[in-house]
Amino acid sequence: MIPGALLSVLRALDDDVAGVVSISHDGGESDVEFEWIGLDHSLEGGTVRGAQNTSIDAFLVAVTTKGRRRAYLLEWKYVEQYLSSAPEFKGDGSQGVTRRLRYDERYHSPLSSFNPAAAPLLDDFLYEPFYQIMRQRLLADRMIQDRELGIDEAKVVVIVPEENWAYLTVTDGRTTTSPLLARRFCQLETVEAVMRASLKDPDVQFDMVAPAQLLDGVARGLPDETADWANYWRNRYGV
Repeated sequence: MIPGALLSVLRALDDDVAGVVSISHDGGESDVEFEWIGLDHSLEGGTVRGAQNTSIDAFLVAVTTKGRRRAYLLEWKYVEQYLSSAPEFKGDGSQGVTRRLRYDERYHSPLSSFNPAAAPLLDDFLYEPFYQIMRQRLLADRMIQDRELGIDEAKVVVIVPEENWAYLTVTDGRTTTSPLLARRFCQLETVEAVMRASLKDPDVQFDMVAPAQLLDGVARGLPDETADWANYWRNRYGV
């Protein structure tokens, strides 16, 4: 690992990041965890990462210039797309009942990051990609509530190329992701805009960025150390 690279990544997201905090878990220490489900168990009660449990691609904890601990839940989306003329509603049948039992109370909790005036219904989010983002946001809320790893705040960050319009767009006029959210926020065109409109404090709770933003942040912060790595990324992924 290149020293300082993770700090540069987080500073590309928020300029008040002062340092990266080591994560203590299962008797070990690490600066970043992958497929993170929470400190002891997932939202669904499981203990296995990535197996029927809400997880996050990469998890980091930072300390800010004000001395607060901020968790970062990072999720990459390079080729995923959900625009469809018949989007899958995850609220149907027995599985839909199970999902509501799992998430509805947390979604409507006073400690939830979702704004009840703007987004009062969990069912609106039972379509991808909103379903995954909603669950990850609820995971972040639980971390704050339980003070996992001593965090004071948490931000979900979705990293998706600007060219992946089939992920970024709620509707193209013919197909859609969540019909319910498309109707509720008919003036908004992107997943990012809808998510931000649904949250109480979007600047603190959610971000959606292109991979190039993170790459450029690392390359500027550590130009010599990351030159070969940055060139590989630009050639491989075109960022």
